[in-house]
Amino acid sequence: MHGVGYMRTKCEPSDADLTDPVLKIKHAFRMLVKQAGGVEAAAAEVGISIASISNYTNPNKPDQVRVDVMHALERAIGDPVMLRVLADLHGFELTPKAPADGDDHQGLDIHLPDSMDVTLKAAEIGQALADAIERGVMTEETALRIEDRCGRIVSRAVKMRDVAARIRAIVKKSRKPWSLRARVKGGE
Repeated sequence: MHGVGYMRTKCEPSDADLTDPVLKIKHAFRMLVKQAGGVEAAAAEVGISIASISNYTNPNKPDQVRVDVMHALERAIGDPVMLRVLADLHGFELTPKAPADGDDHQGLDIHLPDSMDVTLKAAEIGQALADAIERGVMTEETALRIEDRCGRIVSRAVKMRDVAARIRAIVKKSRKPWSLRARVKGGE
C-alpha cells in the first residue's frame, strides 16, 4: 500500500472510511476540488468561502457539500465526479444520455482534438518515472508531478469517454457514421 514510514494524514481516507457513504461523498468532493485546482480555486469558481470548501472536504466536520456547489463545480471542470459516486452508492453507473433528434451535436467533438493531451500527459508520467528510476530515488516533487499528471489524465479521459458514449448513441440512432474531418477542421 504505502512505503515504510508513511503516515496517513487526518484528511486521507482509510479503506474502512470508503465504505461509509458520507465519507465516500466527502472523499469524492476532495477529488473534485483537487481537479478544480485546489481549495482556493474551487471557492473562487463557485463563489463561496475557502472555509466552506475546506469544511465540505474535511471528514472530521459535519458540513456536507450543497448540491448547487457540487453542480457548479462539476460543470466548471466538465467532470461529474460526485454524481458518479452518488450513482454508484445507489448501485447505478452514470452514463451520458443520448441527445434527442434535432439537438445540436456540434459541441460533442470539441474534446476530440484536445484528447491527444491524454497521450502527452501519459508520456510525461512515463518520463518522470524513468528519470526517478535512473536517479534511484523518488522525490516529493516528482511524486507530486506524477500525481498531478494522473489527475489530469483521469479528468480528460472521463470527458473523452462521455463524448464517445454520446457519439456512439447518435451513430446508433442515426445509423450514419460520425464525420470527423469536417468537424475537426471547423466545418459542419
